Amino acid sequence: MMKTCPSCGTELRQRYRFCHECGENVEDLDVDITEEEARELRKSEFWIGIGCFIFVLSAVIIIIGFLFFSYR
Repeated sequence: MMKTCPSCGTELRQRYRFCHECGENVEDLDVDITEEEARELRKSEFWIGIGCFIFVLSAVIIIIGFLFFSYR
């Protein structure tokens, strides 16, 4: 699930578009990943999305609660 930057040799995650060390565009590099690796990637992205949703929902609830109780 890792790819290597052709410019500096840094190992990068498959979804990265640019190397975080040298800035090289690595979006077009061919990376062969197995079906199991693809499944794990989708699974981790799903849980990251769920975590972000819960964070935003919590922030909205806190803001609404603050506004509600500050006007009493």
